[in-house]
Amino acid sequence: MDAARLGSAVAPRLMRRPPIACQRAVQSLHSPALQHVWIADDQLSIAVNRFFRTTCPYQKRHGSHVPGPLEARRRAAKRRMTASAAFYPQDHFLPSFNLRALFAFRRSPSPAWQYQPPSLPKHVPSVDDALKPPLPSSTHCETTPLVESANPALSHDPTHESEEDPHQVAHTAVNRLDNAGIGSATDCESVHEVDLATISRLEPATSDAVDIQACFDQFKTAIAQTDSTSRKQDLISAFESSCPPLCANAWEYNVMVIEHLLERNWDPAPLLALAEDRPFLFTLPPTYTSAHRELLRHAQKISIAFPHGNRQLHALYVRLAQAAASADISIDATQDAELIAICRQLWQSSHTLGSKLCDSVRELLCAVASKLENQQTRVALHPVLAQIYSKDGSKHAIMQLISRASASLDQYVAAANVLCCMPRNLLLDIIPTYTLHLSSVKRKSRAAVSTHKAKWSTWLELICRAEKDSALGLAFLDAAIEPLAKAAFHKVSKEPSTRRYTDCVRPENLLHTLLFKFAEQDAVYATSKLTIAQSIDSSLLSISSRNEVLQPEAVVATVLSALKKACLPHGKFADAVAALLAQHGNLGTLVKFMNKLKDCRLALSETSAVDAVIQDRMNALQQQAASLTNTQVQHNALTLHNCQIISSMLRKIASVPVVERETVASTVFTAVRVQRQVQHILDRADAACALPLTLRNLSTDMMLEDRVALIHQLAHQYSLDRTRSHREAWRAIYYLYKHLKEHSLTIGHLFSRAVVRTSIIRPLSEQRFVSARRLIWVCHLVARVEGEEVAKQIERDFWQWRGDLIKHAKHIHDSVGADRREKAHVSTMKKMGML
Repeated sequence: MDAARLGSAVAPRLMRRPPIACQRAVQSLHSPALQHVWIADDQLSIAVNRFFRTTCPYQKRHGSHVPGPLEARRRAAKRRMTASAAFYPQDHFLPSFNLRALFAFRRSPSPAWQYQPPSLPKHVPSVDDALKPPLPSSTHCETTPLVESANPALSHDPTHESEEDPHQVAHTAVNRLDNAGIGSATDCESVHEVDLATISRLEPATSDAVDIQACFDQFKTAIAQTDSTSRKQDLISAFESSCPPLCANAWEYNVMVIEHLLERNWDPAPLLALAEDRPFLFTLPPTYTSAHRELLRHAQKISIAFPHGNRQLHALYVRLAQAAASADISIDATQDAELIAICRQLWQSSHTLGSKLCDSVRELLCAVASKLENQQTRVALHPVLAQIYSKDGSKHAIMQLISRASASLDQYVAAANVLCCMPRNLLLDIIPTYTLHLSSVKRKSRAAVSTHKAKWSTWLELICRAEKDSALGLAFLDAAIEPLAKAAFHKVSKEPSTRRYTDCVRPENLLHTLLFKFAEQDAVYATSKLTIAQSIDSSLLSISSRNEVLQPEAVVATVLSALKKACLPHGKFADAVAALLAQHGNLGTLVKFMNKLKDCRLALSETSAVDAVIQDRMNALQQQAASLTNTQVQHNALTLHNCQIISSMLRKIASVPVVERETVASTVFTAVRVQRQVQHILDRADAACALPLTLRNLSTDMMLEDRVALIHQLAHQYSLDRTRSHREAWRAIYYLYKHLKEHSLTIGHLFSRAVVRTSIIRPLSEQRFVSARRLIWVCHLVARVEGEEVAKQIERDFWQWRGDLIKHAKHIHDSVGADRREKAHVSTMKKMGML
C-alpha cells in the first residue's frame, strides 16, 4: 500500500514538463508564419497605373501628356529618388505569387496604339521645312527616362516580364546604379546630376550613326547672322536646336561649340549657364582624354578673356573635378598634369568668387589629388589645403614645403606640383611674405648659411618653374624682388654711422634674385649664372670681413665694380638697382649710388625708370597747394635740388643719348624753381605784413612784368619798415636781388634806391659799421641802374660819413680813459652801448 501510494505520488512529478518544453510545444501547435512578399515599386506602379487614364504611359489624345523641359526634369529627379530608395532586405523570401498571373496580363505581339504628333493650334503658323532640325537616325536614344533608356536592365519591357522576375530586376537596377556611382552622390551645392559620360560607361550606346559634324555645321549656320543685341538668346536656341541626341559621344559637339565661340571672340557664358541649369544637355568628355584636356584649355582662355563669367566657370570646374574624382588613378605624368590643371582652375575659380576656400571645394580638391600617381604630391598638397587660409598658415605651409623640397628631388617635384595647383593671385600674395621671412632668418653658423643657401635657391627655382607654367611672365620674381628692395632701400637710418652692413637686410638675397630674373631673360646671364653667383658671394664676404660701415647702395656698387673687374655681365644689375632705388628709396640715396657708379666708371643703359620718377616728382611739385609748412617747403626744395643733380648726372653716366630718352626738360626745372621762389617771397611778405591790399590775392603763375613790379614794391617796403632790424631787411632785399639776377630780370630805380637805403644809409644812421665790400657791391649795382656818376657820388658820401663815424667812436674811446694807442672799433663799441 505504501508502495502504491509512493508510485502514485511520483508519477505526476515525472510526467510534468519544464516551462521551456511547454513553450516549444505551444509554438509547434501554432500555424506557420506567413512568408514576406516583396513587390518592386516600379512593377507595382506599372500594374496600378494601367487602370488610370491620367497616368497611362501611352498617348491617347493629340497634344496630351507631352512633358516640357521643367516637367521632364521633375520626373527625372523623382525617378532617381525612387531608384535610390528601392532598397530591399538582403535575406528576402521568394514571392509566393506572380503579378502577371494575378492581374492576367496578356502578351500582345504588337501594340494596339499608334503614335500621332500633337496638333498645333490654328493661330500658330507651321514651321518651315528649311528651318527644321535634321531628323536623327532610327537608332537614336528614346526620350524615355535617361537612366532607364541608357541601360536595358533598368528599363521596363512588357514583353519580357515572364522571363525575368520583377524583384530581380529592381535588385539589378540598384546594384548597377551603386556600382556606377550615380546612386545618391551629392556635390557642394545640389544633388549630383547623372553625367552622360557615366551613362556611356554603363552600357555602350549605338551612337555611330549620329553625325556630330552635321549638328555642329547646323549650329554655325544658325549663329552666322546673329545680332549682337540678341546674341545670348540666339546662342541658346541654336545650341538646343542643333544639339545631337543623347549618346555616348555627345560631348564632342559641346567642345566644338566652345572652340568655335572662342575663335569668334564671343562670350560662351550663356552656354555655360545653360550647362549649369541643364547638365544633361551639356555633357563632358571623359577624363584623361585629349578632348578633356582641350576643354580645360578652352576654360582657361574663357577665364582670361571673359572674367565676368567666373560663377558659370566654377560650376563647370566642379563637374570636371567630380568626374576626375570618380575616375581611375592616373598612370603617368601626363595624366597627373591634367589632374593638377583641374585642381588649379577649380581652386582659382573658387578663390575668385570668395576670399576663402569652402569645405566642399577643399574636399573635392583632396579627392582629385588622391587620384594623382605621384604619392609625394598627394601627401604635400593636403597640409597646404588645410593651412593656406589660416593665420600665418600660408607661411608655415610654404616653409615646410621648401624645407622638404631642398632635401630631395622627389620632394622638389612634389613642391613644384603643389605651387602649380595654387591660384596665381594667391601665390602673388604669398611670395612677398615668405620671401621677406626667408631673407630675415639669422644665420650664425656655416651649416646655417649652407642650409639657407639651399632653401633660397630652391625657393627661387620653384618660383621660376611656377612662372613658366603660368601666363603672368616674370610677375612671381618681381613679387619676390619687391619686398627685398623695400627692406634694403626704403628706410635708411638717419645716422649712417650707426648702421652697419650686417644690420640691414642682406643685399645678397636681392642680387641673387635679380640674377635668377636676368638668367630667365638673357642667355648671356644664364650661361655665366654660376660664375656670377660665386663672384657676388666672394665680394660680399670680403666686405663683411672689413667690418666697415657701408650703406646698401655702396655695397651694391662695390659688388658691381668687382663684376666689372672680372669681365662678367653686370649692366642689368646697375639698371635694376637704380630703378629700385628710384621707386623705393629716397632721391638722396639714388644720388649717392649714381656717384658710386661714376667713381667706378659704370654706365646705365636703361634710365626710363629713373626718368619717370623724376617726372612724377616734378609734376607733384607743380601741383602742390600754396599753403605749406616750413618743413614741407624745405623738403620740396631738397627734392628739386636732388632731381636737378640726378638729371645732370644721367647725362654723364647714361649710355643712351639724351635725344633718345624721355628726360625732364631744363625749362621744367626752371619753372618749378621760379614757382617755389615766388611762393617763398609771397609767404615771407605776407608774414611781414609787407604786401599791399591789392596784391594779397596773387598766385605764383603771375605775369613776368607783374612779378618784377611786385619784387620792386616789396624791396621798397622792406627798406622803409623800421619794425624789422637792418639785418632782416638786408637779408630780405638780398634774396629779392638774387631772384632777379638768377632769372635775368630788370632791376629798376626803385630797387636800387631800396638797396642803398638798406645797405648804407640805415646802418650808418644807426652808427653801425659798413664794410667796404658792401660799398663795392652797392656801387656796382647803382652804376648799372643809375649810372657811374651817381655811384661815385654815393662812394664819396660813404667815405665821408663812415670817417666821421670812426672819428666819433675814437673820441668816445679816448674820453672814457682807454688807451689812446688802440683803435676804436665801431661794432665793438656799439655792442657795449657806447655809441
